[in-house]
Amino acid sequence: MNCWAQCLGGCTTKISREHIISKDYFGGQVISVSGFPWCNGKEVKVGLSSLVKKHLCTAHNSILSPLDSAAGDFIRVFGAMRAIRDNRARSPLRAFHPVQHQVNGTRLERWCLKTLINLTCDGGKLIGAGSHAPGVVPDYLVRICFGLDPWPKDRGLYVGMRLGYHLRMDESFEFLPIVYQIENRIVGGYFKLSGIPHYLSLMDEPFTSGPKRLFGMGPEIGDFDLSFHHQTITQNDGKEAVQEIVFNWI
Repeated sequence: MNCWAQCLGGCTTKISREHIISKDYFGGQVISVSGFPWCNGKEVKVGLSSLVKKHLCTAHNSILSPLDSAAGDFIRVFGAMRAIRDNRARSPLRAFHPVQHQVNGTRLERWCLKTLINLTCDGGKLIGAGSHAPGVVPDYLVRICFGLDPWPKDRGLYVGMRLGYHLRMDESFEFLPIVYQIENRIVGGYFKLSGIPHYLSLMDEPFTSGPKRLFGMGPEIGDFDLSFHHQTITQNDGKEAVQEIVFNWI
C-alpha cells in the first residue's frame, strides 16, 4: 500500500491507520453508517476505531492531523447553538442579543478534500482533473490538501442552502462522490455536515448557482442554491436573527 502523498517526498516506511472520517467529528465511539459495499444497502452501527484505512505514511498523516480539529470545531459550533437554543427556550419572554459563531472555512475545505481522498483513493474512478490512473490522487490535489498550493479559481467548497431550510444541528455525516459518468471521473464530493449540504468542486469550471440536480443526483441532494465560499448561515426565530455562523476564508 502506497502513501497517496508520496509525490511530496519524505515518506516513512510505515503506513498509518488513518480514520477515513475524523473521529473528532463525532462525540461517541459508535456511529451509524451506510453506503459502503459491506453495508449491503442498510444502515450499520460500527465502532469509530474500525473505520480506518492505510492510505498515508506516518509522516504525512502527522502533518495532516491538525485538519481533523477543523471537523471537530465545526460540529462543536452546532453543539453550542443547540445549548443556546435550549437555554433561551426556557425564558421565552426575555430579549436576547444575536450570537455569532466563527468557523475556519479554509481548514474545513481542506478537511473535506482530505476526507474525499480517503474515501475514494485506490478505487476504480479517476479523481479530479488531468490524465492519471484511476484511484490515483493527482499531485495538484495533494499539494492543495497539504496547504502548499491554492485552489484554482472557483474550485473548492460550496454551501447549498434554500429559504426555509431546517438546520438539524446534530452530528450527522453523509458523503457521496459526484461522478461524471461519461469519463468515470470524480469531479467533486457531496458532504452533509450537521444537516447542511456542502459541495466540494474539483471541476475545471464552477458549479453554477441556482436550484439544480448535480450529475443525476436526486432533489434531496441537488436542488439547492449553491454559494462558493459562503459567508454566513443565519438561524432565524420568526423574523429575528438569533444565531449566525460566520465562515472565515483566510
